[in-house]
Amino acid sequence: MQRLDPERHEFIGHFCGLLPFDFRSDFGPEMETVFHEQHQEAGRSNGTTGVLRLWWETIVGIFRTAPGEHLAMFRQDAGFALRMMRKSPGFTLAAILTLGLGIGANSAIFSVVTRLLLKPLPYEHGERLVTLRPTGAARGNAESTFSVAEIKRLPDAEPFPGRLVEYHNMNFILLGRSEPERVETGVVSWNYFDVFGVKPLFGRAFRPEDEQPGAPAVLMLSYEYWIRSFGGDPTVVNKTFSMNDRPHTVVGILAAGAAVSGRK
Repeated sequence: MQRLDPERHEFIGHFCGLLPFDFRSDFGPEMETVFHEQHQEAGRSNGTTGVLRLWWETIVGIFRTAPGEHLAMFRQDAGFALRMMRKSPGFTLAAILTLGLGIGANSAIFSVVTRLLLKPLPYEHGERLVTLRPTGAARGNAESTFSVAEIKRLPDAEPFPGRLVEYHNMNFILLGRSEPERVETGVVSWNYFDVFGVKPLFGRAFRPEDEQPGAPAVLMLSYEYWIRSFGGDPTVVNKTFSMNDRPHTVVGILAAGAAVSGRK
């Protein structure tokens, strides 16, 4: 018996690949034989028109049959899996717990990677921001910091003229309210929020004169702390509080979501 030429055989094989594997294993050779016989008969009876009609009907038939066969196969496999799960509840529970732990761990890792590596920083030109640390910090000395003299020289150094900001955190005792409160603060250079493109919700940001020797101490409140401790009262701007026995005046309130080196 003459068979289809290799190119046509491969072509019809691609379409048969849409059917489930088990279906192809059971009926594939028979389908190929029937199609070959019909192909020869169509060529003898109606020539090219008959062959084209056969190809069209065969391809349409495969597209109509494939979804139903896949669904039937899925139902069969799902039913078998459920029966096996009922027979081995211990194994089923262990598999579900392992799957749950795996999904949870991957979700947590993906969230961290997305937040730290993929998601843009919520600042203007976030892709151009870098962090400078003393060489001691790179060697594992977490307490290593820049000296005051180094901090004064760095803003004018290449390649950061006028674009370098300083940050470190400190703990203070805040006085001037009903009870003393221990607060964690971020101590920053005057241009910190300008470089990050952060605008205050109320009041103003820091200014160059705020850093001058002998200038009155000023502070800005994070949105979260402002809501939590002052109930969102905008009149707190220009009020004075004592921190470590030194008066500090509130000059502004940060907008929601604005962070100082990750702290809010």
